[in-house]
Amino acid sequence: ELEVGKIEKIMAQAGGKLVEDVKLFDIYTGPQVGADKKSVSLRVVLRAQDRTLTVEEAEKVSEKILKALDSQLGINLRS
Repeated sequence: ELEVGKIEKIMAQAGGKLVEDVKLFDIYTGPQVGADKKSVSLRVVLRAQDRTLTVEEAEKVSEKILKALDSQLGINLRS
């Protein structure tokens, strides 16, 4: 029921100016993800215009995005 565009918007907002692009590339439904659920795969491009990002910066942005998805939509990272 949840629109991917809403997920993309929250990801972009949570990542701030370092998020250059967010795009859907796969949707999976099946027994591995559970009944009435979908696994959605998105590609996120992080970029600073004035420097090369450090691993720490990228990880911090990723954590912010994941926290926002969890708190606002109840979405979590599937492992």
